[in-house]
Amino acid sequence: MSQDRKCGNPTDAAARTVAERLRKDTVERQHANQPPPAETDLPRESRLLAVDSDGHRTTRVGTRIVSVGDASIGHLLGYHYLHL
Repeated sequence: MSQDRKCGNPTDAAARTVAERLRKDTVERQHANQPPPAETDLPRESRLLAVDSDGHRTTRVGTRIVSVGDASIGHLLGYHYLHL
């Protein structure tokens, strides 16, 4: 196991926090079919958008973690990193 996985990478920790917040009401939000402005702000507020896109491991894992909480928001985050 790598050192950053044992101790926790700050980006992974931020992604976990975002995922936990998203997970609480993902199903209800999807069923309501409403725009998610507050949810799309979470990655920005947690500084996940400021992660260096050259750190492929960091961006890939961060995107996967957020996607566990809400696949749609994770998808947006993944596209953000792809287009930097």
